[in-house]
Amino acid sequence: MVTRKCTKCGEIKDIEEFHKKQHMCKICKREHDRNYRENNKESIRLMKITYYNANKPKINEYRKQQHLNNKEEDNNRSKIYREQNKDVLKLKAKEYEKNPIRKEKKLKYYHNRRTRYNNTPCTLTLLQWEKILKSQNNKCAMCGKRFCKSRKPEKDHIIPLSRGGGLTFENVQALCHSCNSSKNASLDHTKLVTWGIFS
Repeated sequence: MVTRKCTKCGEIKDIEEFHKKQHMCKICKREHDRNYRENNKESIRLMKITYYNANKPKINEYRKQQHLNNKEEDNNRSKIYREQNKDVLKLKAKEYEKNPIRKEKKLKYYHNRRTRYNNTPCTLTLLQWEKILKSQNNKCAMCGKRFCKSRKPEKDHIIPLSRGGGLTFENVQALCHSCNSSKNASLDHTKLVTWGIFS
């Protein structure tokens, strides 16, 4: 039996208890690595970011290939994780939804998907949307009812998307769900003059 002495714990162990070309046994090496990661979190994080930025296409291609090769296994693992952590994930999602940056991203995602096909601009920001609500005194532009928890404001295209109107500050008004649904794709010229699109 071939043996080796561990340089950390000093015990003489079987060669199988050591990694190749390592003088620390597997147990001590794990402990050493764990301590190193704990004490150098920031430098490791920066090193990972630097490496990722330098090798982005290569890493993404590798990950894509790995996922394709292990698709079923990945999906099963994700499914099990979601089932075991339902409450935690629900709370995380709730917190994330409250984030203003998330709101703006969500807004752009839904409208980008639609505007991609119509080739219309999508430039409305969260601040501009808040400005629109303020200018309307937090009321629906059609029925005049105040927005609340049960009557939330919706973004309406003054010039409908189907007619080439984009999601821009000049082309958006706040309507309640009922008015937005009934308006559908009709065009109200009075609103265009109010917002100064043709002025």
